[in-house]
Amino acid sequence: MQVIDGLKVGNEALKKIHEVLNVDEVERILEETREGIEKQREIDDLLVGVLTPDDEEAVEGELERIIQAEMPDVPEEEPLAAEPALPDVPSEPEKAREGRRKEKVALEVA
Repeated sequence: MQVIDGLKVGNEALKKIHEVLNVDEVERILEETREGIEKQREIDDLLVGVLTPDDEEAVEGELERIIQAEMPDVPEEEPLAAEPALPDVPSEPEKAREGRRKEKVALEVA
């Protein structure tokens, strides 16, 4: 019984749709839809476009010029590393310097 009730509801819905829409109206809507799709495809083709090899080469050349203008020059030689500042270190051991100081003091006293 549910199947038959479903068919009745479906038939009533179709009758209401047929009252609102006729075949000519549906054909007009479908034609407008086709025209809209065709126009969109034309626009897509224009936007995507196919570049000729010459056009592609020109575009790549322009891109390379833009990149070169924005990028700094790369040095050809390796940069010299700055030597870190080292503390002054005495050239002789501490004990040897103390011995010389004592000698100087002894010489000055004498």
